Amino acid sequence: MGTNYYARVIPKEDKKNELINAVVHDNFDKVIELANELYGSKGEYEESGGQIHLGKNSYGWSFLWNPNVYYYCDGYFGENKEYVPVWKHKFTYPLTKQGITDFVMQENVYIVDEYGEIQNKQEFLDWVFTKEGLSHKEYYNSSEYNGRYIHRDDKQTIEKWTSLGYEPEYGEFFADGLRFSTFQNFS
Repeated sequence: MGTNYYARVIPKEDKKNELINAVVHDNFDKVIELANELYGSKGEYEESGGQIHLGKNSYGWSFLWNPNVYYYCDGYFGENKEYVPVWKHKFTYPLTKQGITDFVMQENVYIVDEYGEIQNKQEFLDWVFTKEGLSHKEYYNSSEYNGRYIHRDDKQTIEKWTSLGYEPEYGEFFADGLRFSTFQNFS
């Protein structure tokens, strides 16, 4: 058991007013489009609004951060008119204590746990940055392990994180003293 934490990004006033205007004029398609963009469901994030999974706290473990990196294709047409895909990535926040702090402390961001409880941002950061506990590697090398399932990243996952400058192992990697998951869809 553990508790998941999310950053809720509040949309800017001009975007809220655009949504209100769509509602007033019964522009159904625009209402749906803007509502999804501005108040996306858990796990979705746009710079204009939404909610993103920050990570999970589990008893006995160090906090597990969600790296929140998104891949997109920014390809081009080559000399022979064939499409050449170029995959790029974008991080929601730099994978450092300062990068996370800068993101979380924005005026339009607040922290909420999976039960809907709003967290004090500074207290949350102080806690997760200093929380001690096990990593997967430490657990698998401990006497408590007893042969339970060991998460192993596939070759593609290892190559992805290695190409970004990280050293994935046992489904996690470390950056600036913080523990990050190698995958983003966890709870």
